[in-house]
Amino acid sequence: MAYYHRGGRFAVGGREGVRGRGRGRASSSADDMDFSNVFRVERPQHYRGAAPVFGKAEVLGGYSVDEDRKFGHDRSMLKFLDRKYLPDNDEMSVKLDLNRGAEKASLYSGNSSQTLQNLLQWIFSNSGVLMTDTTPPRLEADFISIRNTFSTIMRSTYNFREAWIIDAIEFNGSIYMVRRKDETFDVRPGIPLENFEVWGHKFEQYMTGGLNFASGG
Repeated sequence: MAYYHRGGRFAVGGREGVRGRGRGRASSSADDMDFSNVFRVERPQHYRGAAPVFGKAEVLGGYSVDEDRKFGHDRSMLKFLDRKYLPDNDEMSVKLDLNRGAEKASLYSGNSSQTLQNLLQWIFSNSGVLMTDTTPPRLEADFISIRNTFSTIMRSTYNFREAWIIDAIEFNGSIYMVRRKDETFDVRPGIPLENFEVWGHKFEQYMTGGLNFASGG
């Protein structure tokens, strides 16, 4: 099963490849689709107002992936917000050179599927604390995916120019989702996509620091 988004509309399709496009208007290929199987997305105005209240998140564990993309059952690569970037008042002056060292950057060559595989490896190794007490047992999570997949869905109501396809499969009561790799990310004309990746990691490098978690900090 695949979830499609094109221009503010969600649709679900199988082998027939049903798609939706436009700001809430279906294409002719979706005229006969089953609308009971569509994830409805309201206009942005519908989501204005107070944010919903969520309970405090509980950390169940973690894993690390080093610079060589090797998986580790620890938090050795965990980073922390550097306190020097926490302002003493409401404002602070910060100058960050996001191009510094860009010529030495090693760009990520993987994809969402590889990242999901790391998550699945961690789930498999920690299934004892992640399963329910039901019969038959199943994972407590209804949806399993990496952060990028969820953020892609959440920002779709505000970004009508970014199209995506997310593959999903149900297994033992949980839905596993992964975004297909594509080149539809909306960037400014004339700016290579690689620049955004370098700038994002450089910003994270500036903002994080502190003691290494593995050393007890």
